[in-house]
Amino acid sequence: MRPSADNDLVVHPLLPEHEWNYYCLDNVRYKNKTLTIYYDKTGKQYNQKKGYYILVDGKVVFESTKPKDAIIKLGL
Repeated sequence: MRPSADNDLVVHPLLPEHEWNYYCLDNVRYKNKTLTIYYDKTGKQYNQKKGYYILVDGKVVFESTKPKDAIIKLGL
């Protein structure tokens, strides 16, 4: 994650592709929002859908089959 001066959340996953099957950043506070960013290759680690997800205040705002760059408008 990278801070921005505007109301965007900029995410650039830096983990090497094909080396991690899952990871999660949970309960991260950013500009009065609560963020969760997770990737689960099989969907079994976190008992959620498989793939890469970004949630803001518990709502999915971005999803992909694998980690990739994302810019999310937070709409403060």
